Amino acid sequence: MALESVYNVLMENFIMWLGVIAALVAFFKEMLGMEGNSVRLLSFVIGIVLAGVFYVSYLIPEIAPYVEGGFFILSAGLIASGFYDLAQNIRNG
Repeated sequence: MALESVYNVLMENFIMWLGVIAALVAFFKEMLGMEGNSVRLLSFVIGIVLAGVFYVSYLIPEIAPYVEGGFFILSAGLIASGFYDLAQNIRNG
């Protein structure tokens, strides 16, 4: 697949990418007690890793279903974690 095609796919899913990266950063920030520039570095690294994995999945189409499945599982875990936090906040007032 041409680089232009990969770029177009990434841009079509830009909002989804932002949501997953933001959720991952928030998750690790809270779990590891991070703050300041370490959070900025974390978001940078997460963005590079996710974009790299996504790009490689287009270079090697055989792994694309596994990458898509991994992102689905990752997203489901983040959503479940977020709902758990929301339920705890509602319960605790």
